[in-house]
Amino acid sequence: MPGRGLPPQKLGRSTARAPEARRWLWGARVPVYPGWARQTSPTVARAATVSQIYKRYGEAAAALDRTVQLDSTRADVWHALAQTQQRIGNIDGAQTAIRKAISRDPSKSKYRTDHFSLGVDYHKQGQFDKALAIYQATLAYNPKLKEAHVNIGLLRSDQGRHLDALASFQKAIVLSPDNLDAHLGLGKAYEHLKRHKEAIAAYRKVLSLADNTKARNSLDDLLQEKPAQLKKAP
Repeated sequence: MPGRGLPPQKLGRSTARAPEARRWLWGARVPVYPGWARQTSPTVARAATVSQIYKRYGEAAAALDRTVQLDSTRADVWHALAQTQQRIGNIDGAQTAIRKAISRDPSKSKYRTDHFSLGVDYHKQGQFDKALAIYQATLAYNPKLKEAHVNIGLLRSDQGRHLDALASFQKAIVLSPDNLDAHLGLGKAYEHLKRHKEAIAAYRKVLSLADNTKARNSLDDLLQEKPAQLKKAP
């Protein structure tokens, strides 16, 4: 499972970050590497590799594009092209290239991870349909990837589909009972659905796992604004 979510509640990158770190999506960019260059056209490979080293990613992408035109069978070259396109912000181009890499070597989990990270990029850009398609493709390959369930929950929350979000967060919790982000998302979904006792329980669960500012503030707000009986929520 990949991955690793940026500003406000937590869109995801690395579980090593502080629990209250911004909203993040699970999935991270991966550095470009030139290991594919050993067995391709020496001139083009050299141009692409040098461009990558000096962070001239536009030139690297052009050289890699010429490389796959010469030999479209190399999954690793398609992968390098996808990474380079991602670096220059061409997410559609990266998506096309990584799908080519996967089709040529379906067993390579690294390609699946990078495909998932493109879903993260689409999600951050508000292109929810494209992001969802990638998250669902990831789950078709690995149904137990809790990060994908969390991200779908966050996406559904962004769309205002809080019942759907709830279902995704619950699936993540089944796979990972102490997943802080899933419990926090669960609390937010319950709150939007006016299921305040369940929201309080979810926030308390988050606080039992870590001292999380967002959960603490949400819990305090609920307890102050709602009837006293909510304070007895489990």
